[in-house]
Amino acid sequence: MAAEPAEQPVTAPVDEAPGPAAPEQDAPPLEPGLMWGIKLAFLRYIFGQSDGRYSVTDGAEVVNGRMIRFVPDPETTFDPATGTGVLKFKGDVRFSAHHGFLFVRIADPWLTVENGAGTLSLAASPGESPDRFPLATINVSPAGPPDGAYVGHNVALTEQGSELFNEVYPPGERFDDLIVLLGSASAAAGGG
Repeated sequence: MAAEPAEQPVTAPVDEAPGPAAPEQDAPPLEPGLMWGIKLAFLRYIFGQSDGRYSVTDGAEVVNGRMIRFVPDPETTFDPATGTGVLKFKGDVRFSAHHGFLFVRIADPWLTVENGAGTLSLAASPGESPDRFPLATINVSPAGPPDGAYVGHNVALTEQGSELFNEVYPPGERFDDLIVLLGSASAAAGGG
């Protein structure tokens, strides 16, 4: 059984909250994975709370200061040649505030893609059924060679996604775009 991740107090200014940003000129190249800023307004809210906390564990990390990267899962079944399948990622990101009354967990995202339409699903909390739920619908398009990168845009919450955010954001609410970078591990797992 994995230990609970240590929560960190949020100490960065609002403008430095994780979220989408253009990579800096001298920034190292991004590693393969799913990069997502979630929703800047949500992160600013968490960062604005005196007891705002977050944790980034189990394969997730903050990159370029503002995006969360989830590492590729070797169980990916995505075929870059057809742009169809399931891109699986690992990582656990948790946010809390209001003495625990606000709690959001984003864990092990999977992006299921067919004909440019996608669904972003998350792992449910341990013991919950079903074990995954759809967070958002997404339009997915290649960003360069089809075996290199994809952009997820028009990220819109599902009903279950709205429930994860305590219905503060209604179904259909737009969240930040995301980027998927394929690498040798994820391309090989997908047969490419």
